[in-house]
Amino acid sequence: MNELTDNPVVTECIQEPPFEVWYHSASGKFLTKDSNQNYMPIGKDLLKSKLQRHGLNPRTQQGEYLSERDTMIDNIIMAQNVDYAGQLSGYCAGLHTINNAKILVTKSPTIIKGENKPFPTLAKIFNGLFNSGDIPQLHIVYGWLKLARESVVNSNPSPGQCLVLAGPKNCGKSLFQDIVTEILGGRIGKPYSYMAGKTEFNSDLFAAEHWVIADEIPHRDISHRRAFGARIKDCTVNKSMQCQGKFKESLTLTPCKRLTISLNDEPENLMILPPLDESLIDKLIMLKVDTPEFPLDSSGVVNRHGLWNTIKDELPGLIYHIEQFTISEEHRDTRFGLKAFQHPEFLNSLDEMNPENKLLELIDEGFFTSDNSWEGTSAQLEVRLIEGMVSSRLASRILTFPNATSTYLKRLKKRHPGRITTRESNSRTLWRITQAP
Repeated sequence: MNELTDNPVVTECIQEPPFEVWYHSASGKFLTKDSNQNYMPIGKDLLKSKLQRHGLNPRTQQGEYLSERDTMIDNIIMAQNVDYAGQLSGYCAGLHTINNAKILVTKSPTIIKGENKPFPTLAKIFNGLFNSGDIPQLHIVYGWLKLARESVVNSNPSPGQCLVLAGPKNCGKSLFQDIVTEILGGRIGKPYSYMAGKTEFNSDLFAAEHWVIADEIPHRDISHRRAFGARIKDCTVNKSMQCQGKFKESLTLTPCKRLTISLNDEPENLMILPPLDESLIDKLIMLKVDTPEFPLDSSGVVNRHGLWNTIKDELPGLIYHIEQFTISEEHRDTRFGLKAFQHPEFLNSLDEMNPENKLLELIDEGFFTSDNSWEGTSAQLEVRLIEGMVSSRLASRILTFPNATSTYLKRLKKRHPGRITTRESNSRTLWRITQAP
């Protein structure tokens, strides 16, 4: 007889626990449901007590290595283990499989159901915020909210543009963000430190459907602004994201989230935003916000509390309207569901602040002498600018990375083909820049 093949295989039947319980090896915690049907972590001692109350013997019987209770704990560790335990935006409490990993979502978002009823206060606020200016924008807001709401309610991670609100102080931008939070499940994350590249840790954000940037101290230098732009692309387009906690292994998850940014409309505040290059322009919706005439007095703590109670009472009506809203064919987009939009006033302001335009201004201000054109390589242009008496300091601030001059010239060539051209000579690219008329 071949011992390896002919002996019968004995399989041990693993007994299921008497109540729902899971084990998260990364934290060493057991999780079980509380009275609110959320999952709470418990220590091993409390688990032992609960198992004993369900009749599992804590004492080792003759011929046994482990008691009935401790055998059950071993079974839980082996058979009820999960790769992630925590809140996850857009998912109800329970076990989910994401990217072949077992994910225990510990708490559900608070989803307010829509109701067919009027919402006069909210309608007046929204109209004042988005439709009182020169360009109607309310249809964009409703379309964005509709797609965001569908993603969260259906646990369907989908691309969605970053919504930027720029307007005067105290006009209601933060109030609108609070309303978005309620519509999307009641949970917010503060992502600016992560998105500006100040930290790599982002695990706290995965518990929030609404990522909010407001009243931040901005990083205006170009390196942080470009890092911010890269994170905006990641947040708005990619369904899967790396969840990285401090001293923890990273895990790929698929949160259902949307990002909003509110800022005052002065040019220096707009500099929190990244330069709008071709890879980013379709991922931002930038709206000009005006100050609405609030239908209720919101001055003072008591009145603000009363306004918020009125808003919460009307939210089911607004949500029903959003769910029934139809995005017109004119404004649909195959990738995001809604076409991007940037209010021309802010688009022009950001365009003026782009580093390539600053470079062109620098060239125009002191570059040309008797000739109305210049020709040379990008390296020769960079040397001339950095060694110039007037341009040196500003050029050093603009040309902050290798090949910056060439990168910016390529962008300028697309925007100003009549002024900036190239030709090849001895395997080198020569740039010809003509003085502005």
